Amino acid sequence: MLKYKDIRMLIVSILITVLCVFAMIYFIHDKMKFVIVILLFITTLPTMVFRYNAKVFDDSMMVYVFKGIAILPELIQFDDLISYEQVSKRQIILKHKKTSKLYILNADTFIEELGTKYKKYQNMKA
Repeated sequence: MLKYKDIRMLIVSILITVLCVFAMIYFIHDKMKFVIVILLFITTLPTMVFRYNAKVFDDSMMVYVFKGIAILPELIQFDDLISYEQVSKRQIILKHKKTSKLYILNADTFIEELGTKYKKYQNMKA
């Protein structure tokens, strides 16, 4: 099971990390605020590295889609999947109950893995 990073949330995590670094420089003389910013920085690093990965399972996939005012995870079953296509180097459009746009760093390998798992699921189902 390979992991694929969502670009939108990666950029948000990088911005928060950079803001934490600037806040650490700004609060270097105030020890209490400096410690609080260091703790915030330590909690944002794992978010940037380990979270917001799209995953392809044997019968479904977990992707991050824009819902309302947030980017939330959504589990899409292969039964609900109508079609998928790669629009650009990093953008994928999934058509299921609705249309979702994915922005993934390595979309080429994601599409390949999705294609093999989806075909395997269709053959197993038939």
